[in-house]
Amino acid sequence: MISFTKLNFFVTIVLLYSLINMFTEVNSVAINNKRDNFCDGFEITLPSGSTPATNSTTITVNWKKGNSEIVKINDVELFNDKGLLNVLWEGEKSFNPDGTATQIVEIAAPDYLKLPAEVLLRSWGSTANGPNCFKITPFFTLNAN
Repeated sequence: MISFTKLNFFVTIVLLYSLINMFTEVNSVAINNKRDNFCDGFEITLPSGSTPATNSTTITVNWKKGNSEIVKINDVELFNDKGLLNVLWEGEKSFNPDGTATQIVEIAAPDYLKLPAEVLLRSWGSTANGPNCFKITPFFTLNAN
């Protein structure tokens, strides 16, 4: 005859296994299928001739809305291959009627970054009801001032 303690232990293991198995089947594909293509066409670009760039100078950042559901642009960040270096601009920028937006930002690398360095800009835009889109520029050279 099985004791009450062994039965409790067995039932607990079965319940834990069921719960763990249930959560391992959740994935991002299910989320993506609910809102197809909400980032389509959202781009961040730099004007031609603006790279390489010089530290402690300004640069013009351009965005295109494309067919995305992005309604606000929230920031511009400076990255290298190791991660975030600096937030260059934060705010809420809307697109112009033609689906473009522009922001002048100062390129400000942290003092510990040895220049010249290969960097990129990342920006994120938000939709009206949920997900955000992150876009990056290609790497470019940032020179010392």
